[in-house]
Amino acid sequence: MDQRQLRTSRRSTLRFIIYAVFIFLVYRLLASFWVNDAEEFKDTYTPPASNNAPHQPDRNENVKDMPAPDFETKEESQPEQELNLPWYPKQTKLSTADRIELELKASKLARDEALEVLSQFNIEGIPGTAVKTHEEAQTIYAKLDCFTQGSWVYNPTPRELLIHLQESLYSKCDKRYERDYKETDTSEWKVRNELKYIWTPLDRSQCPLIPVDKSNWCDVMARRHILLVGDILQFQMHELLLDSFRDGPAVCYGELNCKDHTLCSEPEVRMRYLRNDILSVVRKNPEVPGGHPEMRVVQWPWITSNVIGKYPVLILNRGASYVDDDMFRTQLIDTMRIIRGAQMDHLIIYRSTPIGHPDCDSATAPLEVRPTESELQDLPYHWGDYKRQNLIAKEIVQAAGGVFIDVAQMTDLRPDGHIGGQDCMRYCIPGPLDAWADILYNVFLLLGKPDSSKFT
Repeated sequence: MDQRQLRTSRRSTLRFIIYAVFIFLVYRLLASFWVNDAEEFKDTYTPPASNNAPHQPDRNENVKDMPAPDFETKEESQPEQELNLPWYPKQTKLSTADRIELELKASKLARDEALEVLSQFNIEGIPGTAVKTHEEAQTIYAKLDCFTQGSWVYNPTPRELLIHLQESLYSKCDKRYERDYKETDTSEWKVRNELKYIWTPLDRSQCPLIPVDKSNWCDVMARRHILLVGDILQFQMHELLLDSFRDGPAVCYGELNCKDHTLCSEPEVRMRYLRNDILSVVRKNPEVPGGHPEMRVVQWPWITSNVIGKYPVLILNRGASYVDDDMFRTQLIDTMRIIRGAQMDHLIIYRSTPIGHPDCDSATAPLEVRPTESELQDLPYHWGDYKRQNLIAKEIVQAAGGVFIDVAQMTDLRPDGHIGGQDCMRYCIPGPLDAWADILYNVFLLLGKPDSSKFT
């Protein structure tokens, strides 16, 4: 080996030794931090006393007393550490009495504010109907509540079902039944089990549900066209009415591009759906910086002279886009004020918002009773607040001379029949929503025909 090669070999050996020493020092430094952290954790941490998962309620009161395990400890027990998880906010549950008190206060506040704001219109009866006095309106409102108080009765007798003709999403349950269950179904009527329940009012003598008659419904509509406004859940009502009135499918390019549909040819009745998630009174779709429409909360303009004037019947809903009670109340009162300022003779129909049902794929039958106040508070996405906000909406709508249909009383009992998967809010058609069409038909019969000359 010559001198040049020898020097190169020595330099390589020296570099190796330096690298090895550096790595050893870094390792010792990191190891000292690990040891200190472990000792500090050992000195300060005490395991929680309860084995309950952070998302489960404390059920210790339902467990029989058990002998405590004999653990040896040298230190006094530390208090249980509180969870501070940013993705799991703490919630304080109210008692049933507190929830009821909150609902009563919210309803009274909504009624007082709505009457104060809407008193300028001197509303008598129910505009857009044959109901002309306050006394008649109160009788109608009591009858409407009677329609939606009842239970789902199992009836496996074969009968004619609503045929769905439009959006394939609402046929998902039928496709699932055909694929997975029909061949093994031994019942006489081979349909999905959720279709074998019929909504039955509690007092059938006072509020019998008359079966839907399409031709009679067209006559009762008296040439009044219908405007449906609400979020994507309101689009179910659009599909339901099309299936109830039409014998064939209607072309609709999604809920953001829906045009007029003919429901009745003689006398002519048309229907249109516009998506506005919060029933806002904007004149143009709000924009974000850059000029692009804000699509997280869709607010398609609908209270404009060239739109609202064409549709004497408004079927409205808001609720799934949650805001707090104060904002909900203020916004809805303002919406009613704008409507009445523009159209005093329009019939306003507002449907309540049902809750969603977590893990709806596991549901096989209706509930016998509505969820308790405690159970409502356990629901995600503020679903448990819908009941109170429905009460707020009822006061406001009736103060505006509108009609409030509390379909949530019926639909909250149906965890079955949902589209399923990630969608436990919307329902398949046919399904529990068929009863919505029955209720709506009877509502129009109850309200009677107005002066049809206004709509010719």
